[in-house]
Amino acid sequence: MRPFKRQMTRQERFHYNRMYCGMCRCLRYLYGITASVMVNYELVDMLLLLEAVQEEPFVSAKMSCSLTPLMWMEMCTVQNPAIAAAARIAVLAADWEVRDNLLDAPVPSWKDKLLAGFTGPKAQKALKAFTGDYDYLKPFYDSYMALERSAQQDGHTVSFSRLTEACGQLGGAAMTILTAEEHCPQAETLRQIACLWGEWVYLTDAVDDYEKDVRSGAFNPLRLPEAPKDMEAFLREKERQANLLLSLLPLHRHEALLEHLTQKSMAQVRKSVFSRSTF
Repeated sequence: MRPFKRQMTRQERFHYNRMYCGMCRCLRYLYGITASVMVNYELVDMLLLLEAVQEEPFVSAKMSCSLTPLMWMEMCTVQNPAIAAAARIAVLAADWEVRDNLLDAPVPSWKDKLLAGFTGPKAQKALKAFTGDYDYLKPFYDSYMALERSAQQDGHTVSFSRLTEACGQLGGAAMTILTAEEHCPQAETLRQIACLWGEWVYLTDAVDDYEKDVRSGAFNPLRLPEAPKDMEAFLREKERQANLLLSLLPLHRHEALLEHLTQKSMAQVRKSVFSRSTF
């Protein structure tokens, strides 16, 4: 869900960078400068959506960039509970992914071992600060990974819809944590949108990796028996459903920015992925 910044207006770029850089700065503040690389685009979009439905905007201030300290810009601060929660989720998710790569590899690579040494201490710090996120989120992650591993072993034991929905539920669980921090009354609608976004990202990545996975023999959900034949139409429907839910929300800000992210950017990413895929 990366934005096409060159197609944004100046105001849209300002508000997107305000959130993106705020999360980057929060990761650095809480987990060290190297944690800045864990910024997650999906979590940034969730934070923008959450701020859009709140009556008051997130607290922000002019601060120096984590990577280029001489550059000062407006960014959301760690004082916002949802920003700090997003940083915790990003750190935990990065560590889980690295450790699952170690478990899945017949011979763990030096790169994965090095990454585990990088993400592990940061994840432990996140757990010491707040175990509630881990206790709530980890079962969703474990459920998704168990289904994917079962599908890898036997593609007939796990349905395509069950696997993709499990991945989407993981995104929904992340949004639930964020909305709880801000006591958001539209929490359920935002959770449903995040679930659809999670499925969309998972399947778009699968389309993008399809040729590489076929060559290497790696698992790809698009090779499951029940996978839709017209995947692009399937993804367009996910976009339509998410945008329909978004249209029902009372937005106090970011309306044009969210339209750009959820309609223009997602459509462009989808078209770009399918233009170079053999699926």
